Amino acid sequence: MSDDLAYYSMPRRDIVEFIPAQVDRALEIGCGVGNTLVMLKEAGLIRWAGGVEIVPAPAAKAREQLDRVWEGNAENLDLEADIEPGSLDLVILMDVLEHLVDPWEMIHRIMPWLSVNGAIVANVPNVRNKKIVRKLVFGGRWDYEDEGLMDRTHLRWFTRETMRELMECSGLTVTAIRPVPALKPWKNKWLYTQLTFGFLRDFWPSSFMMRAERTTGETSNNA
Repeated sequence: MSDDLAYYSMPRRDIVEFIPAQVDRALEIGCGVGNTLVMLKEAGLIRWAGGVEIVPAPAAKAREQLDRVWEGNAENLDLEADIEPGSLDLVILMDVLEHLVDPWEMIHRIMPWLSVNGAIVANVPNVRNKKIVRKLVFGGRWDYEDEGLMDRTHLRWFTRETMRELMECSGLTVTAIRPVPALKPWKNKWLYTQLTFGFLRDFWPSSFMMRAERTTGETSNNA
């Protein structure tokens, strides 16, 4: 993971279509400098924005932009002292859960904070990606790297299905799933997936973005 402030400054524009309607208060765990939340506020998609950031420099920048910022490891902070039950409409975790010691416990902690129609939106790397599978199966290698899918700071690993189980471990329902990047119709990867009757669909994405909500509904699977 980079120490460069620019690393924490890129707004996640790909999250916009996953934001539920009628979001008033949103919290992002791993907010960086807060630019994703600022973008959502400027677009009128959220009103109040809070963030949690473990790295001091981006946390300091986030304080200049957001309504409330907590600095530190989200797994150790006493967030319950400040976050009232049922007070959040949205919690965002973009490429965060894989860094936690116990991401299941984090989802359990978030659950009481959510409002009646509250939701969690998360993005998690895909361990079934072809690059990882190829090196493991054919090369016998599981090599950590400075960044990317095999970032050496990753503690947990997920596929599409195990991420869904993580998101639903507290009783929420996954209502939207998107592979990142999405397959483009009639391109090679799309054709290979069709020819194998979907068997290869999870070999291409580097990550999956999911939305899990208190309300039930059909899952939108855009694989």
